[in-house]
Amino acid sequence: MRALRLLPVAGVVLILACSEPAGKALAKQPTAAEVLGVKPDFTPRYEIINMDRLDIAGVPRLLVRVRVPRGLSREDLESNVRHALLKSYDSVPVRLGAVSVAAYGSERMNMGADAAIGEFAPGGQWSAADPGVPLSEWQAKISLDDSYFNQTEVVFRKGDARHPRPFIRVLGHHQSVAQGRSVAR
Repeated sequence: MRALRLLPVAGVVLILACSEPAGKALAKQPTAAEVLGVKPDFTPRYEIINMDRLDIAGVPRLLVRVRVPRGLSREDLESNVRHALLKSYDSVPVRLGAVSVAAYGSERMNMGADAAIGEFAPGGQWSAADPGVPLSEWQAKISLDDSYFNQTEVVFRKGDARHPRPFIRVLGHHQSVAQGRSVAR
């Protein structure tokens, strides 16, 4: 009979014990925006060109190509890549193991990214992709391409011996020395 009287007390103790957070295990996990450092009032300046799902070894990954305008500062370019990583991560209905953003400042997309590359994954490593890793262990690694920031005007005359290649770069354009035509880069 005494055991029956203690049963409700034991039930209350059990409920209270289960409702208490158990240290870090039940601590609030950060959001992707918090991990990436994207502010809610950020205004993006890029356009998404395409998104490709790359599921490697059963792990869902996403590769995104974006075009950014010329003339962004290093800070603005990095912020746009971080925002693109966030929007890409949040846009798919499955939990991803990694996201990569390739940012292009030119129309040429058959080469590598010419503005920046960003990876959002566990430890910041595309190769460590795992959808089961909590966001608190994810990082963004962003590499900015110095050529995006270097727009130098170089003038050569036709037949100039100092010019080692048949094309010259003039503020983002190539000009064929031999044929004298300008080709948009």
